[in-house]
Amino acid sequence: MCKKLLFVSMLLLTLGLVTPAGAMTITWVSSAFDGNGDGVQDEQGWIDLLTAEGYTVDYRNGNWETLDAGKLAELGATDLIIVGRCAATAAHASDNTEVTQWNILKTPILNLNAWMVRSSRWKWVNSTTISYETDPQMEILGTGSPIFQLDVIDETIGSGQTSFVGALNAGNGEILAKIAGKDVMWIVEWQLGVEFYAGAGQFAGDRRMLFNAGTQEVTGTVKGAYNLTCEGEALFLNAVANMIPEPATVALLGLGGLALIRRKR
Repeated sequence: MCKKLLFVSMLLLTLGLVTPAGAMTITWVSSAFDGNGDGVQDEQGWIDLLTAEGYTVDYRNGNWETLDAGKLAELGATDLIIVGRCAATAAHASDNTEVTQWNILKTPILNLNAWMVRSSRWKWVNSTTISYETDPQMEILGTGSPIFQLDVIDETIGSGQTSFVGALNAGNGEILAKIAGKDVMWIVEWQLGVEFYAGAGQFAGDRRMLFNAGTQEVTGTVKGAYNLTCEGEALFLNAVANMIPEPATVALLGLGGLALIRRKR
């Protein structure tokens, strides 16, 4: 966790500097996974981070793999849904009915899971290709300058790899960041009501964001573990705060702005 003053390039109008409101609830959608056998769920670091930021996190592994009316009501009542890398994709996309139930939810969804957004699952991106990356650099799009690159992944965690959708076409989504030097998307946002891509047949019931993060497992290593640097953490937390519909916006910085972010832990 980061305990110092951070200067982070905040170059995206959609990622304004905001502060988390008290008692805002995040539902973390995932499946149980303890890849290194230490008795701790591999994604626990994400839960600890969000809890330390003042969010209430509903973390029930496997609870959302089969939906019913009661669970859909719960998902509709939470402030933000985050889909973790450990979410078993087939279990959350068993058929087109279940895919549609997730996509039309009138709750913002922040998806860390590149496997879940593929055209064979939730149909956010018209691709099934996955790219495994070690120590990628994030390039913020729209700046036209190579100096706006961020080191957001800590390659010393787990296998050192992070999984991405191996494409640079987000259909009707806006690609906000990519891997520097590669045609691989990193952060993508879709607005309320849009079809994710032409012919997807799936539409966003609220704002949707893909933010690739969490470790890619190999045998004996953690899966979906928290693997952000201080810069990556600041960017992720601003994405979380921005996705939650709250009135307390401190500042909205335009392209090329620099956000001064102090974490209090």
